[in-house]
Amino acid sequence: MTDKKASLTLEVRKLTVLEVSWSKFEDFIQKVYNKEYDFVADQECSNDSSHAFERITGKLDEYEESDLKKFVETGEYNNLASILLEDLCRKKLIERGNYLINVSW
Repeated sequence: MTDKKASLTLEVRKLTVLEVSWSKFEDFIQKVYNKEYDFVADQECSNDSSHAFERITGKLDEYEESDLKKFVETGEYNNLASILLEDLCRKKLIERGNYLINVSW
């Protein structure tokens, strides 16, 4: 009989992660877009939670562009965090990569 533990492997990948607090992210969004933005409400966050946004590259599709335009024009948003990260990357205000936004109050 073979040793089952020796043959078990968990497939994982290593990531470099750029970490930011939700409040610093909100402040940055307000400075860049001159609009109020509430990350906790947008992402329906609970306290002591982390929210991952992988592979931010600065690319938006037409639907995301439409959501961004609506935010810029009216300040209205719904589930916009990843779109904002993509736009910030496109504007070269943040680097490409994997982001972790931490919530703790």
